[in-house]
Amino acid sequence: MEGIEHTTVRANGINIHLAEKGQGPIILLLHGFPEFWYSWRHQIHALASLGYRAVAPDLRGYGDSDAPADVDSYTYFHLVGDLIGVLDAIGADKVFVVGHDWGAFIGWNLCLFRPDRVKALVNLSVSFSPRNAMNKPLQTFRALYGDDYYICRFQEPGAIETEFAEIGIDKVLKYFLTSLPAGPLFLPKGKALRDQLGIPITLPSWLSEEELNYYVTKYENTGFTGGLNYYRNLDLSWELTAPWTGSQVEVPAKFIVGDLDLTYNTPGFNESMTFDELKKHVPLLEEVVVMKGVGHFLQEEKADEINQHIHAFFQRILLLVLERPECKHRLPPERPDAENFGEISSLENPFGYEPGTPIPLPSWLSEEELNYYVSKFDKTGFLGGLNYYRIFDRSWEFNSTMVRESDHSTQVPLLEEVVVLEGLGHFLQEEKPDEINKQLHDFFQKFWFPFISFH
Repeated sequence: MEGIEHTTVRANGINIHLAEKGQGPIILLLHGFPEFWYSWRHQIHALASLGYRAVAPDLRGYGDSDAPADVDSYTYFHLVGDLIGVLDAIGADKVFVVGHDWGAFIGWNLCLFRPDRVKALVNLSVSFSPRNAMNKPLQTFRALYGDDYYICRFQEPGAIETEFAEIGIDKVLKYFLTSLPAGPLFLPKGKALRDQLGIPITLPSWLSEEELNYYVTKYENTGFTGGLNYYRNLDLSWELTAPWTGSQVEVPAKFIVGDLDLTYNTPGFNESMTFDELKKHVPLLEEVVVMKGVGHFLQEEKADEINQHIHAFFQRILLLVLERPECKHRLPPERPDAENFGEISSLENPFGYEPGTPIPLPSWLSEEELNYYVSKFDKTGFLGGLNYYRIFDRSWEFNSTMVRESDHSTQVPLLEEVVVLEGLGHFLQEEKPDEINKQLHDFFQKFWFPFISFH
C-alpha cells in the first residue's frame, strides 16, 4: 500500500516484520486472529496523517514474521517479549498501544508486565480478564460451552488446520472476517463445519474482494498454525502468570467493543466489559465505548470512528503527560552460551574427594541432621530439583519481557548493603546460623519498627 514502509527487525530471537508510516509519537498496532498487519491499513494511513508514527508488526507466527515450530513458543511471555524486542530495535522508550482481539490480550499483558514501556492503551473487542487462580482457561471453556467451542476445537495441533485446508482458506477467512455470530462461536466437526464455513457470503461494504484476496494470499503462504498456537498456550500462560494473580493494569486505558461482537455477547466475557467492573482491574481506565451495530473487526468496519477514538484519547494523554525523549537503542542480552561453561563430566574430580572416600562431617552438620536430609531424598529423589536447572533456557525465553537496561548497577536501586562473610561456604544459614539470624533481624527491624510506630 502506498507510503507504507516494510522492514524486518530482530526481536527476542526471531525476525519480526513491521509495516509503518509517519513521524512523531509511536503507536504500536497489535492485530488478532485471523489477521496480520494489514488489518490496520486504515489506521496506519490516518494516524500518520495526524502526526504519529504508526507501527504495525506481524506478530509471531503471522504474515512475514517468523513462526517457531515449537507449539509452546507462543505464551504471553514470548508475545510480550517480542514487543519489548521490537521497541528496543526501533529505539522506542515508551509508546502508545492499540490492540484488537489477540492483540488486545497481548496489549493488556504488556501493560501488566511492563507498564514502564507504555504511555497509554486503547484496546478493541477483548477486555482485561483477571487471572482466575482456581480454574485453568480450557477447563472453564469446556465446562461453559462444550468441546465444539472454537477455542476447544483449536487445541489439537494439526486437526483444525486439516479441516480448514479441506474447506478452503478463502472460505474460512471469508467466514471469520465477515460472518462471526453475535454470541459464542461453535465449530462442529465434519460435514456440519463444512456446511457452516462453506455457505455463500456476500462481502460487506467495508471489505472488498481485493482486500479479502490479500488476506487469502498471505494465509495460503503461512497457514493458520502460528495463530492457532496462541490458543494452544492458554493453559501454559495461565500457569506462568501465577505471580500476577490479583495485579492491576496501571496504564491509562480506553476500551471499545461493538454490540454485535461475539465477545460482547458471550457469557463469561461480557460481564467484564462494563466500566465499573473493568475499572476494578484497570484503575486508570477512562472510558468504555460500546459501538452500536458493529461486529468484531471494528477497526475495519468503522475505521474513521476508531481512528477518531484513538487520536482523541492519545491527544489527551499527550497534553497531560510531558513527553520523555526516546532513549538510546537497547537490546536484550544475548542468550548465555552453554559451551562457555563446560560440563561437570569434563572436570577431573570436581568435588575434591576420591569416589568412595569417607567425607568427615563439618561441625555445623550432625549425623542425625544429615540422615534427615537422606530420608527425605530417599523418598523424593533429585528429579524435581534438577528440573530447575533444566529449565534455564526456557526461563531465558520467558524473561525476555522483563529485560531492562543492561547497567546492572541500577537493577536493585534500593539495595542497602552487600555482606561478605569470611571463611564461609555455600550453606551459610547452616554454617553460621547465629550470624545470619542477626543479619536478617537487624535488616527487617528497620522496616518493622517504622510500621509499628506509624500504626
